[in-house]
Amino acid sequence: MASVTPTIRIGYVPEHYLTPLHLALRSAASRSLPFNVSLIPFPSGTGHMITSLREKEIDVAIGLTEGWVAGLAGKQQAQKDPSEGGYRMVGQWVDTPLRWAIVTGRERDNLRSVADLKDQRVGVSRLGSGSHIMSFVLAQQQGWQPDSLATVPLGPFGALRNGVTGHNQQNGEPTAEFFMWEHFTTKPYFHATAETPRPPLKKIGEIYTPWPSWMIVASTAVFPDPQQDEQLAQLLRVLDQGVKDFEADTAQAVRLLGTGELGCTYGEEDATEWLKDVRFAHGVRGVDRKMVEDVVAVLKVAGVIDEGMTKDEAVQRVVGIHRFDGPVLPSQWPAQHSAIYQAVRTIETVKYEEYFSQTPPSPAGKTRQIRTLNRVHALIRAASDCRKASLHEGEWRRSTEELLLRHFDDELECSKCDNRLWLAEFRGMLGRPTRSMCVCNPNETLRGEGIEALSDTSKPFRKRLDMPVLDHSGRPEQIGARKPDAVIGLRRSDGDRIDKLVCEYQDLQCNKFDDDRGIAFPFLVLEAKSEVAGPGFQSVETQTAFPIRALINIQKSLAEHARMHRDPLLWFIAFSGEIWKVYGCSSQGAEIRITELWHGTILRHDCALQLYLIIDFIYDWAVEVYRKDVFQCLAAAQSVASEDSHSLSTLQQADQLGDDQIDHLIDDSSATYASQPHGSCPSTDGTLPLDVKCQPRQSSSDIEMADSILLQNDITEDSNTDNGPRHCSEDAVIRNADEVFFTFHHLILPEGEADIISILTSIRPNDNAATTAYKLLLLFNAENPIILNEETVFQMEEQWTGSSHPSSRGERGAIFAIISFSTYFRPTDWQLMRDISCISASIGAINALGSIALQGYDSVIDGSQVDISNLTGDVVRPLSAIFGQQSTAAAAKNLCLSLEKNPLGFDWVEAPPEATFIAEVWKGLDSNTPDIPLVSILFYSSVYKVVEGTMSVPGLRSISLVNLGSQTQRDGALILKRPISWEWYSQCPKYCLTVFDRSNIHNNVAMGHKLSQVLEHGGLYLNSGRRIEDDDRRAIESWIENLLADGPSDAA
Repeated sequence: MASVTPTIRIGYVPEHYLTPLHLALRSAASRSLPFNVSLIPFPSGTGHMITSLREKEIDVAIGLTEGWVAGLAGKQQAQKDPSEGGYRMVGQWVDTPLRWAIVTGRERDNLRSVADLKDQRVGVSRLGSGSHIMSFVLAQQQGWQPDSLATVPLGPFGALRNGVTGHNQQNGEPTAEFFMWEHFTTKPYFHATAETPRPPLKKIGEIYTPWPSWMIVASTAVFPDPQQDEQLAQLLRVLDQGVKDFEADTAQAVRLLGTGELGCTYGEEDATEWLKDVRFAHGVRGVDRKMVEDVVAVLKVAGVIDEGMTKDEAVQRVVGIHRFDGPVLPSQWPAQHSAIYQAVRTIETVKYEEYFSQTPPSPAGKTRQIRTLNRVHALIRAASDCRKASLHEGEWRRSTEELLLRHFDDELECSKCDNRLWLAEFRGMLGRPTRSMCVCNPNETLRGEGIEALSDTSKPFRKRLDMPVLDHSGRPEQIGARKPDAVIGLRRSDGDRIDKLVCEYQDLQCNKFDDDRGIAFPFLVLEAKSEVAGPGFQSVETQTAFPIRALINIQKSLAEHARMHRDPLLWFIAFSGEIWKVYGCSSQGAEIRITELWHGTILRHDCALQLYLIIDFIYDWAVEVYRKDVFQCLAAAQSVASEDSHSLSTLQQADQLGDDQIDHLIDDSSATYASQPHGSCPSTDGTLPLDVKCQPRQSSSDIEMADSILLQNDITEDSNTDNGPRHCSEDAVIRNADEVFFTFHHLILPEGEADIISILTSIRPNDNAATTAYKLLLLFNAENPIILNEETVFQMEEQWTGSSHPSSRGERGAIFAIISFSTYFRPTDWQLMRDISCISASIGAINALGSIALQGYDSVIDGSQVDISNLTGDVVRPLSAIFGQQSTAAAAKNLCLSLEKNPLGFDWVEAPPEATFIAEVWKGLDSNTPDIPLVSILFYSSVYKVVEGTMSVPGLRSISLVNLGSQTQRDGALILKRPISWEWYSQCPKYCLTVFDRSNIHNNVAMGHKLSQVLEHGGLYLNSGRRIEDDDRRAIESWIENLLADGPSDAA
């Protein structure tokens, strides 16, 4: 027997404000709903809909704000249990206030102005309706007593008109002196026209609601948990589409209102005038707490709500889905978190130039300042690259998250001096003794940044990526909307101290992830959306609302089990492209408050610095306050903690357990890690060794180039990625081989040995500095070096990326240089990359490097023997002109070239295996921040452009570029499959169709046919030659079907 499709019944007032509702149900989005929708008009207004909601006659309704609030928090309803309200507010329909006309009968000559209405009878549609509430607002604004107006319930609009005119009354006498109704609905009855020279009503005033006028409510019988209900979420998204369609074509709205087919009729003049002032909500889901509080305050004065009802109680009765607070005044912050929120606001005042010019009073402070500034520059570079290439969410995450969150993956203390490897500039624990920061020689101890340390004994935190958060029933529900991009919590392993303590509470949940014991009591959530065609912060906030509630409830549950008072605090970081926001999340009773504390663009130095400092502050708070507080609760049963309690986030009061006690607990918790041997495999806990510039390398001898492109590794698993600009599906992408991202790296080696050692130990933290120095020294090829002017390097960069540099960068005379080229497919999204790398050094720097490498020998170069070459910036021009099938083949091969000097001049030659060390330089400097300022010695530029190549590439005499097989050349494209290598991001699309014959990759049908042709000819390239497995064939055939079905779209 076929199941019956459910129907959601929506009640509405037939007025022009509901036009987007009708458009929503005419949209394509509504046709995909798994339920039917029916509209039920309520001409008598909000009060009647309240009755129908409670009698289960409708399921959702759109009506006047004040009426909904009064219906749930008014004096009569306040005597009942909140669960008996029958409905809750779940969304905001209109942002602007409602304009009410104050009208009376045309023949009522004694009533000429609002002042004449004092102590008179006011007609209302129903008790508790909007027209009823506005009578109290009017009394308040006029300075009358709340009971100065006598309320007369008359019914819908027609009955109200008759009530003030006396028409259709048994005795012909009016039963009320005036009533109030929406201006444009009432206008035809008071505005004289040629057709109606004497309308029945006259307008004697108008009044505006002091709040947004229209709200959406949902029946609690149908939607008992609106915050989590997916059907309601789907309906609200369709309503969003109605608003978008309305704003996209307001002329259509005017026409519809003129026909009367929406249940109301408005002339073009009135409709056009109304459009000037109305503004519908962009993202209808959720209700602003502050708005409800403002309505409650007015209704209290009006006598509708009892003075004794608190704001919290009123909000709890009224709101079913909360909106984020947004940037509210500090006076409106949750009192229990005001100190910590204020610390974030203090960081917002830090300016880059002032911070840069400071002189810290201690060596540790200077080290911290330098590392912070270096990270800020790296973050800005990464964000700039993402912006230039219009990258999707996955690449934004990969390029920026790891830079910002790396401390949460690090060890806590130095293995040599036992001091903290990192201390935040702004401390998460105010008033405690100042800890010391490690300033050890980086070549003598593990630094803990970006390396695998000997063990995990001092790593207190663990990060989870894309883990579904479960609901209270323990089953995954609507996983797509409940998978935060990243969650950070305390580290937990079987048998450690935290695991034993958790197990003492049989029913205590320490996370909300399915069968995951590796992370406990999460405190930070991160969610991202690309700025390219991204849905914006409304989507980010909506998507993360459930995980935030679930994770806060974990903190609440912990406190309840320990029978200790705690005020939960969860941090939420959201970003869409370059724009980042930081929120504090707390609970007030059953309500979750999410308060925006900071936002900015990481392309600006001030904001990038502030964001780093804020995240460092959160890290310090997690180490010094949160972690300790969790252990106090867990240890309560063993009487380790004091009987007194404190707020989890109160900065001055988190010292009930002494440092020795909490350190003892945490040391015990690490016992199981200590037995792990050095060199053991990294834990498979969902974290990834992300880096900003991940460049897969292999020597040319590893690859056989005939009619095949052979990648380093094959792959067997599936993966997902977010849709982006040229993505065809979650697992496939089409790339134009001539759309290339060019990058230029330039490192100037300093002349001081200590500074060089800092750089060397950042490049290879686990190697002796002398070993790394020797590798680098060999690449300078002192017997036949490239010697040039620094201006030549600038010319190369300008030729490669178009970036020019001011003369203030200086002229250092003769410099020695290592210049190399590499091209590859970026292992996050298959973007074709080309990079020129230059490491330059003065004679003094070369000799200092030699002294480190050769144990004191500092005369590697004799300055009297230096001859500057005639090399120019045009040397890179041939490499920028590679195009078409050669561009594809070179990138697939990961072609690496070195510039070498010969008797005839200079040539690009295939780089020797040891030249792969160059890639480690940039990777190391990004991952492991040196203790010296990089701003004056590390330069980077990039550009995204389409190569306009020619049939020949001059200037490459010593190397023949790779060519594809004849059949592949005729096909004009090939399919590449993602290698199974740690260097390749697991969310990178599994397949890439690389097109090199200049076909339009945005024509779906053409690409579908090309893909079919390539597949037919076996053009899928793997490490074992050209072959197609059954799984690959099925996946690609499905891809082809999707392309052909989409038709000639402009987007691939």
